[in-house]
Amino acid sequence: MKKIYADYNASTPLHPEVIKYLHQRLDLNLWANPNSAHQLGKMLMTAINKCRLICSEILGIEAGNLIFTSGASEGIATIFHAICANKNLGRNLEKNILVISAIEHPAVKASANYYKNFGYKVIEWPVNSNGEIEIEFIKSDLDNIKDKIALIAVMYANNECGVIEPIENIGEFCQQHAIPFFSDTTQYIAKEDFNFNKLPIDFAVLSAHKFAGPLGVGALLVKPAYKNFIKENALIFGGGQEFALRAGTQNYLGIEAMCVALSASVEESRQTKNLFHKFRLQFENELTKKYKKIVILGGDANRRLSQTTLLSYPGIYGPLIQQELESKNIFVSTSAACSEQKEKPSPSLSSSLSSLSSLSSSSIQSTANTIANLMGFSDDVARGMVRISLGGIKENEIDEIYQKIYSELVYSIDKLSKIGSY
Repeated sequence: MKKIYADYNASTPLHPEVIKYLHQRLDLNLWANPNSAHQLGKMLMTAINKCRLICSEILGIEAGNLIFTSGASEGIATIFHAICANKNLGRNLEKNILVISAIEHPAVKASANYYKNFGYKVIEWPVNSNGEIEIEFIKSDLDNIKDKIALIAVMYANNECGVIEPIENIGEFCQQHAIPFFSDTTQYIAKEDFNFNKLPIDFAVLSAHKFAGPLGVGALLVKPAYKNFIKENALIFGGGQEFALRAGTQNYLGIEAMCVALSASVEESRQTKNLFHKFRLQFENELTKKYKKIVILGGDANRRLSQTTLLSYPGIYGPLIQQELESKNIFVSTSAACSEQKEKPSPSLSSSLSSLSSLSSSSIQSTANTIANLMGFSDDVARGMVRISLGGIKENEIDEIYQKIYSELVYSIDKLSKIGSY
């Protein structure tokens, strides 16, 4: 059977246009430091600036406010450092509270928790059973401490369940009280319509490998009011590249490839987004109709990424479903590839299927910090999670791909449910 790659939220294959561009680009044999004063350096810097203009137009931001980085994690660390090391905020600790959503990516959680060592307090904004942040939390908790909040960070779209958060509501509160607002847009950009300047957020980040670009390159988007925060509190010191906001010789080949990928992926998303939404819903409805036990995490959320499904069949361990699908050349995941979870299943889970019937729930360690638990679900649901995230499919193939995944998923569930994994 033809390979079906259904782990696009983790990383994406290079877009055909990117591969074509890189072949042509490498044939040019044009190499230099883009910051050099000679002709070769100037040619490369011209290419970087052209890419910056193209990317900024697509993303709805002024070119001078788009900073090329190595990826979203670097951008996130830069934002937290800029805020927490700022002499008017962090150093005197008049504003010593960092608010993040409970389901943030580990890069955000780790950055926030790091600054606990410097007197900061971290408050996690709870989510409901659909993975949406509790808006009532603004009035019940945040309104009372608004004068002490240094930064609020809430991701735009969750990388595991695909739920899209109500960024506009949060941004309104932040703007009313002059609180810097960062939204991790890594999963959102190139999947949904995005215009930075029209959104009430002050910082955003992206990684090229999430939209069919190369690994190791991304961008940080910043509103003009906060550029000096970064400039005065640089995370990386050096030669003053990227408007003295991010030092280091630019990865010009990566930047060029990212520009090609962003252009191609945004255009494709506009053509396929509605179809993904239609056939994803059909896929999920057929599953929940056939299996009453199946849970679609975030299934009742107001908005969700059109190509993401996080499901669970309580009683069947997720990695076993993953292995069954992989044997049929379907590649899914059981959690985020960047998951911070340290807990691992009992080693006995890697044993043969014949021994699975002897496993008990006590042989599987706690999953207390998974997204399922944070959404209020039991460990049984958390242990059964499987994520299906698609992309790069032609319009006339989307329905067929979902049907193939459905067929093999049903086969796997029926097979494993007879054995019982926990």
